[in-house]
Amino acid sequence: MKKSFITLLCSSLLFTTSCSKDDKKLYNLFIGTSGNFFHLDSCASAGGNEKIGTNFIYINENPVSFYGGYSYVLQLNQWLKPGTNTFSIKGKSSKDLFIKVASTSLDGRNFKLLFKKHIKAGNIDFKQKFNPEVKYNLPLFKSSIPDDKNKNKEEISHFLNVIASNIDKKKIWYELIYGRSIWEKEAYAINDWSKQEKIYLDNLRKSFAGNHTEMTFNKLSLKYLWGKNSVYVYSGIKTDFIPSTYLFTIKKYSDNKETLDYSPACQLIKVNGQWKVWY
Repeated sequence: MKKSFITLLCSSLLFTTSCSKDDKKLYNLFIGTSGNFFHLDSCASAGGNEKIGTNFIYINENPVSFYGGYSYVLQLNQWLKPGTNTFSIKGKSSKDLFIKVASTSLDGRNFKLLFKKHIKAGNIDFKQKFNPEVKYNLPLFKSSIPDDKNKNKEEISHFLNVIASNIDKKKIWYELIYGRSIWEKEAYAINDWSKQEKIYLDNLRKSFAGNHTEMTFNKLSLKYLWGKNSVYVYSGIKTDFIPSTYLFTIKKYSDNKETLDYSPACQLIKVNGQWKVWY
């Protein structure tokens, strides 16, 4: 029997965050192939136990995530803006999809359903407007992707090569958390970014500093999804267990043993003429 995953967020659910308890809200997308609890507007769920195809999720015309099946919950705050926002999903699914977008207060209370949609199996191209109560203005929406795609690809592959070639250096670690240093404070109301930053840098140091690590990508294999303000870059799709997109191949050598891992896809923005990691 295949393992089934389900994530449930109801109006009675409480959870702990490191955020300050002000008027900000948490926004989440729930998507899956199970219709359990879908009829309820007081909670949101994501359930599923199988691969269903290749789909990409867009928020405000920016590609933010891949979805290939099973249950999936995606935090949205770092992709939102004041006023009317848009959700889109494009691709193909062998199963019906059940989608909800909902908000809670930062402590998990005050559940509010923004919209829900049951999408039939087949080719998918769905778009929905919604209005979150967002007051922050992220620099994401000041980013503009130039029209010259070939030049963009050359610049991005160069940027990725600098990261891969210097992954053991602290200056590159700051590049990797550039976006987080902005949206965790603005969109998630993180109280103490310096503390959070230290955690990220410590994790990167433990993973890469002093280790025999080789991080690579094939320039010719890179795939690009061009958004209005950001670019989704990935090398391929891993299909073992839960499907996901990856960017870098990571090889580590220790005690004459080699371990293989992959880094997630990357979303880039352009700031003052330079490519930066947003997520």
